[in-house]
Amino acid sequence: MAKTLKQTIDQRLAVYKLKMEPALKDYVTDEIVQHILNLTNHSKLPKELYYLVAKMVCETAEPAVDESHEETVNPLAGVKSLKVGDITVDLSGSSSTAKGKDVDEAIQSLLQDYNRQILSVRKLRW
Repeated sequence: MAKTLKQTIDQRLAVYKLKMEPALKDYVTDEIVQHILNLTNHSKLPKELYYLVAKMVCETAEPAVDESHEETVNPLAGVKSLKVGDITVDLSGSSSTAKGKDVDEAIQSLLQDYNRQILSVRKLRW
């Protein structure tokens, strides 16, 4: 069952039916791996963390679009703002794709969430 990190990530993406552009996947993977290496004082990523890295990378992926359904039903798809009485809600700020700053914030959040598991393989530096 010896898999590479890339194979582990690709398999998890396929199993959970997620999609991610190769360039974004490489960037997110490199950033997560580098953070783990810095935190654990390892020169190479331990194989014990391959599945954790794959899980972290996949949390930034998007669900794959089902091509068999041409039209999705979303009653609020064209709504930019909604006003009822004195209350106004603006829905125009949402986006289904992760870009630039959103990706960096998501990665930082993931790294903080998984620090306990990452630290379990930390080498002490003398």
